[in-house]
Amino acid sequence: GDEKAALYRHYGAAHSPAASEFAGTTVVIALTALLVESDARHLADGFVIVSKGRYLGMGASQDVMRALQNSRVLAARYTNPLTLLPGQVPINEHLERLLASQVPFSAWFVEVDQMRGLNDCEGFAKGDSLIHATARLLEAGCSAGVDFVGHVSGSRFVVLMQSEDWKARAERILAGFPRVVEAQVSAEVFARGYFIAAGRDGGEKVRPLPRLALGILPVLPGVFESRHEVVLAAKHAAQAALAQYGSAMHIDQQYGNAYPQSLLFDPQ
Repeated sequence: GDEKAALYRHYGAAHSPAASEFAGTTVVIALTALLVESDARHLADGFVIVSKGRYLGMGASQDVMRALQNSRVLAARYTNPLTLLPGQVPINEHLERLLASQVPFSAWFVEVDQMRGLNDCEGFAKGDSLIHATARLLEAGCSAGVDFVGHVSGSRFVVLMQSEDWKARAERILAGFPRVVEAQVSAEVFARGYFIAAGRDGGEKVRPLPRLALGILPVLPGVFESRHEVVLAAKHAAQAALAQYGSAMHIDQQYGNAYPQSLLFDPQ
């Protein structure tokens, strides 16, 4: 029928030499759109794949959906679909460029913690909204064209900051986080400072409001040999921030004072 003919045309066009490098994603998107719009009965037995009039094989709708899922996973490595911030691959690339440039900067590992109460009591949409708002808060705290914000996954972010006033910026971000939380919960819950959730045993459970942890690692030229070392040290700083009460920041002093007279800390 017409649906099958359209499938032939879309798949064949996407496999021209000019489009071959990005053909996979183009084909999947085109096929998915046609599957959604087509009568399922017409595609129950699959479809024929041709290129330039030559038979290449058979395909099934399940194959298309599986390929779509794989392409989404690949795309998420470059851009987080929730916040539209750079994903893991751009984070790694930018971090490696900074290390190769031999310039001082600060690497932050940021985590929104204690999300369970918000998700359980207000719904996962509110949790997603909080993550999105946190991304905007981090962006607002950075200098455009100088600093970099990436979204690792879930409620975890990475900031690579070259601005010299990085500590003041971190303090402003921490100070702004309660307003972000306030926008996601009722006035009663925010004033009370915690959620009251129903437990599995029928009783009530107290859940804290979400909090923000900033683990900040000053990175001096020549101290770290790889991005893996930077990320690991920044994560340790974030763990120290999480060990504190409420939203908190922990600045790694060991690596920040790696030089006899640090570039990032005033000598004591």
